[in-house]
Amino acid sequence: MIRIDLNQQQRIWQWWAETPDGRLIYQRQRSISRQQLLLQLRQQSLLNIRAQTVSAHNGFQRLRQKTQFSEALATLAQLLEAGLALLQACQLLCRNYQKNNTSRQLWALFSHCNRRIQQGLSFTQALADFPELLNAQQQLWLQLSETQGQLVSGLQQLQKQLEQQRQWTQQCWRVASYPLLSLMLCAVLAVAMLLWLVPQFELFFAERERTALPLLTQWLLHASQCLRQRGLTAAALLVLLALAAYYQRRYFIKCLLRLPAIRGFRYTGQLRQLSQALAQSLTAGVTLTVTIKYLQALDIIDAKRTLTALRQGQSLAAALRVTGQLPSWWLNLIEHAEHGGFLSKACQRASTLLSAQLTQQVAVFLRWAEPLLLLVVALIVGTILLALYLPLFQLGQGIV
Repeated sequence: MIRIDLNQQQRIWQWWAETPDGRLIYQRQRSISRQQLLLQLRQQSLLNIRAQTVSAHNGFQRLRQKTQFSEALATLAQLLEAGLALLQACQLLCRNYQKNNTSRQLWALFSHCNRRIQQGLSFTQALADFPELLNAQQQLWLQLSETQGQLVSGLQQLQKQLEQQRQWTQQCWRVASYPLLSLMLCAVLAVAMLLWLVPQFELFFAERERTALPLLTQWLLHASQCLRQRGLTAAALLVLLALAAYYQRRYFIKCLLRLPAIRGFRYTGQLRQLSQALAQSLTAGVTLTVTIKYLQALDIIDAKRTLTALRQGQSLAAALRVTGQLPSWWLNLIEHAEHGGFLSKACQRASTLLSAQLTQQVAVFLRWAEPLLLLVVALIVGTILLALYLPLFQLGQGIV
């Protein structure tokens, strides 16, 4: 059986420093604490040291969204298939990106991998220092491919998977762009009406007592006055919220994924990721404990309780059943496959079904999102117009 050292105790740090001769250095390495890292760097006579932790939502995140990273993996696979050693291929890519200045991030990536491979580490262990590029499942797949001597096919498969994810993300954004623009247009239109249209009616309503106006109209006039008096404060708060959401987007995305409308997509996606990881690890002969450790970031499983149950000799279905968050049909499928001896095929089949289900859920959501947002726009604008014209209707009835 294959055993993989995850090294979960140490955190990944990226640091910048200057050498005594004035050269700037950028590297990533693992360390338990910032103090220990700075102590190690100061012993190397480095100056002006800056260090910060690396998470999955900073650093090289934009590089993954582009085609450059997937194309670099495809180029690396071609070089390895042509007969070059891994170290030679990384050195060649490093010199190429440094010479052409096409991407400093790719140059930093392959130069880091070059140093790690020279230190005796594998390519997957070197790439694990960039968690924003590959998730746990993709790191597991690459580790399995490299361990079995099939790094070329692993890189090609990973490149196709990254390209599919990028295309799927772009398709979702293209479909969701119209509803989002409609919602933004609604907000701009409502603010414009409160700032410029409602004050014109307020001058007309000034001759009447405020208590004589309908309650909806009173609320609208009060909202318009508050927006005009504290408009700058509200704009400043919106800017601060936007900046906070950008710089703390890791927690913002977590909160966004917990919304009821999106929670189902996240649940289905994590269940598909769990099924696919189990299928790949079982095919490669990896122990279940190692696979669960790689997938401990998933919310649908309790990694500690599952690992404890597996070490006690329980079956996979029984160990995963203790979490209480997995669907019964999936657990029954795993249990039946374990008794029948076709667990890997069952997990792969479940992954395929869940992928189709996730695509269908997104399509249904986007199909209903557009008319719902248009209904929201109509309700907001209609409410404002109704609040403005109700006093006119009452005035006309009084004249009659």
